[in-house]
Amino acid sequence: MEGREVTFLAQFAITAAAAAVLPGADFAWFPLESTGLVSVPVGFLTGWAASRTTGSGPRSRAQYWALEERALTESGSAEPPGRVR
Repeated sequence: MEGREVTFLAQFAITAAAAAVLPGADFAWFPLESTGLVSVPVGFLTGWAASRTTGSGPRSRAQYWALEERALTESGSAEPPGRVR
């Protein structure tokens, strides 16, 4: 089995579901069966807030535009890979 399959099966083993290993224990943090309803928006908002507060935005944008220009024009393709200017 791969990691994602183990994770999928393990989520039922540690929850309060009927097929849980410990059926008397309740590990639910909130009363929803699908944690994605909460974790996806929270993860998105956390990422957005971190991008706003770290201060690396202007530098990252400059590096992105330099990299995009090199990718589209293939300039510097004969040079060894290195730091984006």
